[in-house]
Amino acid sequence: MKKLIIGILVSSIFIYLSFNGVKFDKILTGFNNANYIYLIPTLVLFILASFLRSLRWGAVLSPMVKISQRRLFPIVCVGQMGITLIPMRIGELIKPYLVSNESKLPFNSALATILLERVFDIFTLLGISFLIIFISVLPEGLIKTRNSALIILVVLIFFITLSYFKKEATLRFFKLLFNKLPQRIQAKIENLVHSFVDGFKIISSPKMLVYTLLLSCLIWGCAGLGTFTLFFFYNFQLSFVSAFVILFSTVIGVSLPTAPGMLGNFHFSCIAALLFFNIPKSDALSFSLIYYFMAIGRHILLGLIFLPFVNLSFRDVKRQYNVG
Repeated sequence: MKKLIIGILVSSIFIYLSFNGVKFDKILTGFNNANYIYLIPTLVLFILASFLRSLRWGAVLSPMVKISQRRLFPIVCVGQMGITLIPMRIGELIKPYLVSNESKLPFNSALATILLERVFDIFTLLGISFLIIFISVLPEGLIKTRNSALIILVVLIFFITLSYFKKEATLRFFKLLFNKLPQRIQAKIENLVHSFVDGFKIISSPKMLVYTLLLSCLIWGCAGLGTFTLFFFYNFQLSFVSAFVILFSTVIGVSLPTAPGMLGNFHFSCIAALLFFNIPKSDALSFSLIYYFMAIGRHILLGLIFLPFVNLSFRDVKRQYNVG
C-alpha cells in the first residue's frame, strides 16, 4: 500500500507540473491543427513492436518450452496491459503466471525470462544511446541515467552468466546464505533458485542470442520510428534522433514510482524532452497526450481485446507476488 500511495503522489506532482502554466485553449488549438492521418502509421508501428516482443519472448522461452504465437501473443498483450494498469509492479507477474499455466513451465523459470528481456531492453537502449551520442548531444540528465543503467546492466549480465554456467556454485552460495533457516525452507529456496536459473538457458545458444538481440533492435526501432512519425502529426521539425531522446525520456519516467496507468510520469518526461528541443510547453503537452494514447493506450486496447483468450486469475497472481 505504501508503494501505491508513493506512486500516486509522484504521478500527481508530475501531472501538476505537466499542466502548470498551460492554457487549455492552446491545447485545443494544437489538436485542431494536427494532421490525424499520421496516427495510422504510428499505431501500426507500435502494434508491430508488441508482436516483435512476443516473438522475442518466444525465442527466450524456446530452450525450455515452445509456444506458438497464436497462444503467446495474447499472453504478451494481457501482460503489457497488466504492467500498465496494476500498481506495485504486480503486473510484471502476469506474463510468467500465464505462460506457466499454459505450458506447465515452472513459474520462477518463466519469471527469469522476464528478467532476461529487461536485460535485452537495457542493452539495446544503451547501444542506441551510445550511437546517438556520436551524432548529437543528449541532455545531461539522460547521459547520467544511461551511465547508471550501464553499471546495472554489467552487474546483471555478470550475475546471469555466473549463475547459469556455475549453477552448483550459485546453489552453494544461497545455501550458505540461508543456512540458519529451517531445512524445509532451505529446500524450497534451493528449488526456487534452481528453476530461476533454468530460465537463462538461451545464453548457452549464441545463435539464439544474436536472433534475440536482433529482435530487440527491431522492437525499439519500431518504437522510435513510431515516435518519429508522430512528429508529423503536429508538424514538429525534429529529427529521427530526437524521437529516441523522447523515447528514452519516457522510459525513464515510467520506471519511477507511478500511479496505475503511468499517468503524469509519462507526460512530464515527454514534455521535458520536447522542451529541450525548444517546443512550446502547450504543444509539448498536446503531443504528450496523443503520444500517451498511442504508446500506452495500445497496451490497454490490445490487452482488453485478448483478455477473453487467456485464463487469468488476479488472486493467483497476487499470491505469487506475496510469495515472491
